[in-house]
Amino acid sequence: MGVREQPKFINMAIEAETGLDPEELLRLLKKIEADIGRRPTVHWGPRLIDLDILLYDDLVLKTPDLEIPHPGIADRYFVLKPLAEIAPEIIHPVVKKSINELLSEMSTF
Repeated sequence: MGVREQPKFINMAIEAETGLDPEELLRLLKKIEADIGRRPTVHWGPRLIDLDILLYDDLVLKTPDLEIPHPGIADRYFVLKPLAEIAPEIIHPVVKKSINELLSEMSTF
């Protein structure tokens, strides 16, 4: 997806508990990215790290800076596959299907 001529990268998903609200969490993730050395580049281009909030409980949120669930989850195998490994039965709060259902509906990768 995006710039195809770039080094290979690893996609993973984690589940975490936080006392931060979504906007505070996003600020923390962007700080972590910057501390690791991420610098602005072309959209979907090579980067050292990319931390995203995929889901936040069953919250649906759309602001100029943050959209939850992350747009495109249902269309991206590279997101669904690792997410299904840790949260297969979680229901996507917009499309109302489990992560496993969304993954099984994908055409072959």
